[in-house]
Parts: sequence; structure tokens; C-alpha cells
Amino acid sequence: MNKVLCVIRIMIESQIDELIDRELKSISYPNSIDVQCFKSHRIKPCLINVCLDCDGINWKDCYLVTEHNGINDSPYRVIFDPEHNMFAREITLQNAVALYLGRYPGLEALLDDFA
Repeated sequence: MNKVLCVIRIMIESQIDELIDRELKSISYPNSIDVQCFKSHRIKPCLINVCLDCDGINWKDCYLVTEHNGINDSPYRVIFDPEHNMFAREITLQNAVALYLGRYPGLEALLDDFA
């Protein structure tokens, strides 16, 4: 990867982290099980490729912001879609395809029933 793309990626990752911090501060129920689950699985945003269909045909780049850690894992992982500037859910199918499940207007809406 060239240096310019690397710098852009680092900038985007920092902006996603800042957005998450802002949205976490404004959540109505900051001590809910879903919020705690998100916080305990949060990682530094990293670029991944997710599929828009179950057949593995249409793909797009998003940033993974949660990862399974073996402790109270949700079936979902949280991703950030930079094209739409929105959070989304991802679920890994049995065929190892990371499936994009849809966008949410904000982190709080996504975290509803996350755990």
C-alpha cells in the first residue's frame, strides 16, 4: 500500500474512533447490556471486505469496529460503512462470508438488541 493511502486509512480509522466516542457519550441508556457488550468487544477500526449478498458476489470495503473475543459474543460484529457514513451489522456465515446486514442511523439504533 502506498504512503498516501496508508495515511488516509489511518485518518479514517481515527475519525471512526472519534465518532464512536461521541455517540457512546450520547446514548440514552449507557449501562445497558448491549452497550457494555459493544464496549467489551470494541477494537481499533480495521478495513475488511464484506459481502452484500449471501452468494459472495458483491463486495465492499468497510471498517470492522468490534470483534468476537469469546466472552458473551454477539452473533454480530459492528462495521462502519464509509461510503454512507453509517454503522452496520455484519454476521459471518457458515461458508465464512462476512455478510453486510444493513445500515443504522446511529450507533444507539444499531446497539439495540446487540448482545
